[in-house]
Amino acid sequence: MLFTISVILVTGCLSLSNNDYPKFLSTNNEYNLEIQTNTPLNNATFYLPLPMKNGMPMVGNRLLIPNDFKQEGYFIAFTRSTPWLDINVTHPGEYLVLGNDPCFVRIYADLWPNGSYRVGIHNGTHDLVSPMLFINTFHPVGNESIILPKWDFSPQQPIRKPLSNPFSDFIGYTGRKNKQSTWIYSDYSADPNSLVTVSIQVKGTNQWLDDYDTWLINNYDDFFFGGISGEPPGEHLLNGEFTFGDGNYPDLSSSKWQQFIQRNQQGASQK
Repeated sequence: MLFTISVILVTGCLSLSNNDYPKFLSTNNEYNLEIQTNTPLNNATFYLPLPMKNGMPMVGNRLLIPNDFKQEGYFIAFTRSTPWLDINVTHPGEYLVLGNDPCFVRIYADLWPNGSYRVGIHNGTHDLVSPMLFINTFHPVGNESIILPKWDFSPQQPIRKPLSNPFSDFIGYTGRKNKQSTWIYSDYSADPNSLVTVSIQVKGTNQWLDDYDTWLINNYDDFFFGGISGEPPGEHLLNGEFTFGDGNYPDLSSSKWQQFIQRNQQGASQK
């Protein structure tokens, strides 16, 4: 008798546990900028491309403003023009995103100390009520924040992984890594042995708890890095890599996700 009751209780708990997942759906967008120099710079100016979405400088749903870059001793402005780039002219190899002309942050300092200038911005949403509210990490170009301008960039379709379990409720992809380049502008006076490195990154991530101890994640990553030796004023090429369609994506046709969507729709209608 006790054994029967135990089986019923365990079965009931397992059933409840299974119906309780997926949960804790969340997204996170981040933007990271870093300029490192091994010697002080004098009268230093940098023009760096910003992440663009819907024609505006944005990180996820957060609008970027000059104050986000403000630090003591540095003067900040946003601009659509630079000393070398005419956004109204198409350059060979330039990759265009409709409705998203480039925008740049201009950073100036009379004395730029040796060390590191950093900006890090996060924009996230937790406890999403629907997987339809995930950011589009599978097709981020034209849909999410990406760094513009881009050169020599040709996005490719992510590769779907074979199903290891025919009853799986997610679809796995191998992210495509695309080589790319962008231009920055710098002008400063410095020691001939100076070395300046610049890195820029935008990243978007979705995740959810698929079981009591199983987190599933997908993301895209837009990254550039490059170094400047000595004090050559003018434009400099940053090489980079764009990765998207990387990770696991919900199979919305599965019974688990259909139950999740129905459960949350019912919860919303009862409020």
